[in-house]
Amino acid sequence: MFEANAANDYTAMIAKDMYAEMLANGRPSPARIRNAMSNPTTWEAVKALGLVPEGSGLILVDEATNKLSLENTKK
Repeated sequence: MFEANAANDYTAMIAKDMYAEMLANGRPSPARIRNAMSNPTTWEAVKALGLVPEGSGLILVDEATNKLSLENTKK
């Protein structure tokens, strides 16, 4: 059954896993970073927590032209 807070549960699970990997290995695994990138809300949450380097961005796909671009996160 789909829960109303499934996105929040996913974000919490990924953030906990990334933090545990950082404690154990000093950095999150590439696979866990990719998991966080799969959901923009999760990506913003782990960035806000400091679990990914500052200035990291998402690769975006323009559906109309099928072109890739890197989200500019430096403000």
